[in-house]
Amino acid sequence: MKKIFIITCIICTSTVVCAQKETKPPPPPPPPPAIEATKFSGVKSFLDHNPGVAKVHWKDPNTIVLKMKDKTTRSYNLSDAAIKKAFSDQYGDIPVPPPPPPPPPAKEN
Repeated sequence: MKKIFIITCIICTSTVVCAQKETKPPPPPPPPPAIEATKFSGVKSFLDHNPGVAKVHWKDPNTIVLKMKDKTTRSYNLSDAAIKKAFSDQYGDIPVPPPPPPPPPAKEN
């Protein structure tokens, strides 16, 4: 009877030890948030007030580029006060640049 009890204890102990060594893989990461491609209200109102302008984009924080409907491109360096004043006199308020895009998701190794 002792032998059966000892063998049963050994089998149960080995089963418990082996079960603890098995690791489940981690769950997959959540999907990245959806990025909405929308026009910013400042750009939309700027285009509404300036019908000759087709597109507006920022080349860098101080340079705005206007693509006109007659297929010409105009670039304005807004760090120069005289150019900034001439731009605001001709086109009105300067549109607010869009926020920077979110960083790419980290790659897992």
